[in-house]
Amino acid sequence: MFNIQIIKALLYNFRINTYLSKIFFYWKNPHNLNVKKDFCSITNIRYRTFDQKLIKRMKCKMLNAPPYKIVDLNSENIENYDLFCSKEKNNQGYQNKVEWLRERFKEGLRYKLLMIQNEENDYESGGFIEYIPGELVWRGIHAPGWMAIHCILVSNKYHNLKFGSKLLEECYNDAKGTNGVVILTSIEGGWEPTNSLFVKQGFQKVDEFPPFELMAKKFVDDAPSPKFNVQEMTSDEKKLKLYGIKTYQCPYDDHMSKLLKEVAKEINSNLTIKELKDSTSVQENGLHPYATFCVFSEGEFLTRMPYSKEDILKPLNKLNQVSQGE
Repeated sequence: MFNIQIIKALLYNFRINTYLSKIFFYWKNPHNLNVKKDFCSITNIRYRTFDQKLIKRMKCKMLNAPPYKIVDLNSENIENYDLFCSKEKNNQGYQNKVEWLRERFKEGLRYKLLMIQNEENDYESGGFIEYIPGELVWRGIHAPGWMAIHCILVSNKYHNLKFGSKLLEECYNDAKGTNGVVILTSIEGGWEPTNSLFVKQGFQKVDEFPPFELMAKKFVDDAPSPKFNVQEMTSDEKKLKLYGIKTYQCPYDDHMSKLLKEVAKEINSNLTIKELKDSTSVQENGLHPYATFCVFSEGEFLTRMPYSKEDILKPLNKLNQVSQGE
């Protein structure tokens, strides 16, 4: 007669062996969609069965990264690829970004596109990193002698496969001979990355402008740290009901400009959108460190990088309620 503990042990071992066989099969067939679904379906059970941290490590090791390559975009080959963050080549904002890049390539900007092999064995863009010498950075920071990252992004479906680290390695190699690498992060996330990857890579916070943090990885220990450029709005700017600043550094600038114009029309307000046409204007804009696209009202910051009209109207209505004492 079986002891109840023996029966439980046999059942437990049967379940574990079943899970392990599925994991092994996934390991051998990491790009099969059905296998991926099967693997995901057992994840929650395994998390209840094993230690969560151990399972996370096992999962990361067994998820084989698909074949990839990193393409260095330039004026000659940029038409052969998309930008990953935007793939609509006929869009005006996309075209503005491409022309902006052509000018920045002359200044030493690098745009590294992560190309990943998909299930059809074709290569598609899965991430990118954009960086430029700190003297010419398009952020409201002071970083001469540094390499400054504008953007780094990897598709969610390729997270935990070390592609972010691979892109950073490209930047480190190009930053040799500088003081180090600097990037603007945000504790809120969104358009800007959080600092988690960079802390793991040895970056340290050298300045802050909530919710932003300036993270730097020093190659020269006694090098002066980068810092935010912060100053007050002019009195004329504070009088404007709706005031935007923009650059062509983002391919969505055209979309955001249209949103802002629609909002101005809806609330019957005058609108001023100031284009910052060079890196010096961006660095010294004094209004916001992330000057790619920002919206203000009567001297108060409303939002950055609005994706919908609601992203503008919501903080504007809140500001109006405060000013009216509601």
